[in-house]
Amino acid sequence: MNVLFFLTPKSEVAYLKDEWTLRQGIEKLEYSGYTAIPMIDKEGHYLGVVTEGDFLWTLKKRYDMNLKEAENVSILTVERRMEFRPVSINASRSEERRVGKECRSRWSPYH
Repeated sequence: MNVLFFLTPKSEVAYLKDEWTLRQGIEKLEYSGYTAIPMIDKEGHYLGVVTEGDFLWTLKKRYDMNLKEAENVSILTVERRMEFRPVSINASRSEERRVGKECRSRWSPYH
């Protein structure tokens, strides 16, 4: 099965850049309307996904919910509670299921 049918073209995907600040990331996520958004480096390599909850808990734990202070904080400081591995567009359904199961088994709430 070709998963290309289910994918959004890269040019239409909202994403975060690793050199952005925490505030920029939050604003991009809010504007996109998504609840999770991929992060890429300067070369366009996938670094993972940041969720609304990742932002929320980072703000709560580190910055007392101060968005003004978040203007000076790198987006790379956001702790992510789950790892989302990319899947090739030629991946089989069994590979998709394996990656999905792996992600679910690694889930752990912040302590």
